[in-house]
Amino acid sequence: MDIQESLLYRSVRQITIFPVILFCIGLLSCEQVITPSVQPEYVPKILLFGSIVAGKPIASLYVARTLPLFDTINEKRSIITTATIRVRVDGREYSMELEPMSITNTNGTVNTLTLRSYYRTMPPLIAEEGKRYEIIAEWQGLRARVETFLPRSVPVEAAREIIIDGKDPRTGTDTRHYQYEATFTPQTGIAYRAGILGGLGADTVSATASALAGLSESAPLVTIANADANGKIRLLSPLVPATFIPGRGWTTISNPHVALYQIDEAFAEYARTFGNAFASSNPFSIGGVNAKWNVTGDGIGIVVGISSSRKKVP
Repeated sequence: MDIQESLLYRSVRQITIFPVILFCIGLLSCEQVITPSVQPEYVPKILLFGSIVAGKPIASLYVARTLPLFDTINEKRSIITTATIRVRVDGREYSMELEPMSITNTNGTVNTLTLRSYYRTMPPLIAEEGKRYEIIAEWQGLRARVETFLPRSVPVEAAREIIIDGKDPRTGTDTRHYQYEATFTPQTGIAYRAGILGGLGADTVSATASALAGLSESAPLVTIANADANGKIRLLSPLVPATFIPGRGWTTISNPHVALYQIDEAFAEYARTFGNAFASSNPFSIGGVNAKWNVTGDGIGIVVGISSSRKKVP
């Protein structure tokens, strides 16, 4: 469950800091600074964040709690290591436990530590396409629940490489970027992102899954609403810069493949509303609305199913 760690960090900050930002903006719009004498009521919630990736064990579910409004952000105080968590699928339940982390020291010895508050199924439960998963987390009388669908992979019908030459605006030197386009027929209820794979093993499932962890949150995210008149989508991957080597020319990507990631559409709603949840830079504005989570009950957060497909670029 490693969907875009940068979004995770920003989300945890938002949970505790966003109300403070709005409060400060309200104060900045006045000439007199007022110190609040009444503290808002603290109602803790469980935070669940992660993804269920097809073909991979269900693991790395981040579990934490929200902190009081005026409290200092402290990850060690917000993590939860004593939660009772279970996964439901096909009418059966599977328990989750704290996920260990192995660290290799400089002398070659391996130490096993507790990885903060990430949870995994044990024995490992491999996620399967086309199934609906439910996760229930309970902690100190609180109960959070999330349900997500793991999409079936959509084949990439065509892939092509795009070379973009230009000039560096600061130095005036020549630049080159590579970009890849995936053409496919989208399905309803699913969001899509494209990535690039290259080198030995680029055509393997493990490489496709590993690339997901490094996929930038700025990569385009589309749904069936973006399809053309023929019901197709042509989705571009992020730009990859090339390096010019004197005497050899521009570097290229060996064995290039375009990877297409299919994500439960709940993530598209989350991504769309997440940026709007931050206060505007205008001191006379109160900002946007809260992010749209898919975790319910005594919880907030986002957990989504993800599958993938890939195609070699000619």
